[in-house]
Amino acid sequence: MQTFNLHTHTVRCGHASGEDEAYVLAAIAAKIKVLGFSDHVPWSTAKLFTDRMEMNLKDNYLSSIESLRQKYKNEITILSGYECEYFPDLVDELKLRKSEVDYLILGLHNPEMDVRDFARHNDDEDLLDYARLMEEACDSGLFTYIAHPEYFMKGRNSWNQRCIDVTHRICKAAEKAKLPMEVNLNGMRYGLQNYGELGDRYAYPFYEFWQIVAQYDIETVFGFDAHKPVTLTEDFRYNKVMEILNDLSFSWIEDPFSIIK
Repeated sequence: MQTFNLHTHTVRCGHASGEDEAYVLAAIAAKIKVLGFSDHVPWSTAKLFTDRMEMNLKDNYLSSIESLRQKYKNEITILSGYECEYFPDLVDELKLRKSEVDYLILGLHNPEMDVRDFARHNDDEDLLDYARLMEEACDSGLFTYIAHPEYFMKGRNSWNQRCIDVTHRICKAAEKAKLPMEVNLNGMRYGLQNYGELGDRYAYPFYEFWQIVAQYDIETVFGFDAHKPVTLTEDFRYNKVMEILNDLSFSWIEDPFSIIK
């Protein structure tokens, strides 16, 4: 199990729980050496806040992380970050947000601000939007890695040729950009879902997606995607994920500072 986690949320996003310090203490208990907070980035034009922090919470978020960084500097390294969508018309704002933190991770959920979520709107045409945005985001050079890259499969009930084609497009873009992909350890929080002929399984990791990733020269990283402190201590998530991917071989990242940019 890797000794760092760069995917950690806070209550500010509207769908997580627990005090910031509780995440730090949980990470220390789990012998995590580097903990990165990466709550959903605030956007100046956003109107819906169930999935991201409001702009007026940003300064508190950053000051809290800095305070905890100093308080626990002898026990753990704490980093600041954001999990971000990629909206082409808001790249300048995204660059500004990046200047405030140590890193950004790409978590693609929506094609535009406050519109359909790819987990619920993911027919074959929607997947083309997903692939296009992934390619543009990879080319931007703004991100440290791609979080839950198979997010588009969360609400689908089939794995077809369009899914396969889109996965190859994402992998080619990530490989070209030397951008790692995250094996997300929190996909099971949604419970088992029925995927038609594919049977009951967790939203991610989605085996068929990662079977294609394994064909490319792409580094991989685990992300707890913690929405509550206890998630950082739950080893069963790692064990379950490794059962799903047991026959696949990846190049796992050991040093988070080798990818932070």
